[in-house]
Amino acid sequence: AALEAWHFRGSKIYALKDSLASMVLGGSYLVFEVVLYALFVWAIFDWSYTYRLLDIPMDAMRFILLYVLVDFCFYLYHRTAHRVRWFWASHCVHHASEHMNFTTAMRQSTLYPLAFVWAFFLPLSFLGFAREWIFFALALNLAYQYFIHTQWINKLPRPIEWLFNTPSHHRVHHGRNDRYIDRNYGGTLIIFDRLFGSFTAEDPLEAPDYGLAKPIYSYNICGHHQTGSASARQQPRKETSSMSIEVIPSGQACGAQVRGVDLRKPLSKYEITEITQAWAEHHVLAFPDQQITDDDL
Repeated sequence: AALEAWHFRGSKIYALKDSLASMVLGGSYLVFEVVLYALFVWAIFDWSYTYRLLDIPMDAMRFILLYVLVDFCFYLYHRTAHRVRWFWASHCVHHASEHMNFTTAMRQSTLYPLAFVWAFFLPLSFLGFAREWIFFALALNLAYQYFIHTQWINKLPRPIEWLFNTPSHHRVHHGRNDRYIDRNYGGTLIIFDRLFGSFTAEDPLEAPDYGLAKPIYSYNICGHHQTGSASARQQPRKETSSMSIEVIPSGQACGAQVRGVDLRKPLSKYEITEITQAWAEHHVLAFPDQQITDDDL
């Protein structure tokens, strides 16, 4: 990251406060995840391994197979994280930066273990892969992803761009342009995006605009996690039934609706109470023409 920052010195690709926030978020994420995994998650994987379908000894070819399966599980998680608000509430922290550089890769949510991200990889334990090999493959996968958070590299040779997730593909993923929203979910490989219709190539005529459509203008790491559950990326909002929660794409607002409330007029005490109670329960309120979040209350 230091070398990249030096290379782009004088540009707007790096911002000191943004990079410091990303590194602090990354450090807190690592500490919290190691503690919770050691206390709970590894035990869950050991328990599931006792009910495995197969005994799979490890060698080079089986590890390659495991790595591809881990990447597929990551694809499923990542796509879910952009479509289901429970997972988006933690994952949106990673997308909060309006910069794209190596420190952006460090911007991770401390709440990932509590969001049950690890559950997407649990089927591999039931299948017969040992816990230590699953997490080793996942660690390599995440390490690879660090290096695709950059604007230093343009496009790689076509065979590499076709098979692997590259800096070009991942810049698309972090873009909030309409054509780039919720695309390119792959970890190491991009083939699952090509197979399941979620791939979009970077257009040299349309540079990605990085960040959330409803930005979090704060470098406070607690503020990132607090507003995470209320963040919506963009696109038109769907109607939802009164006081209900709907699982819809993260690019669309969802949550509790309070009908008959016009925010352009003074609110009655009853309306304020109703709105406050709904926000406390769902952390996001969607109105027909507007949205109110914790910043407004």
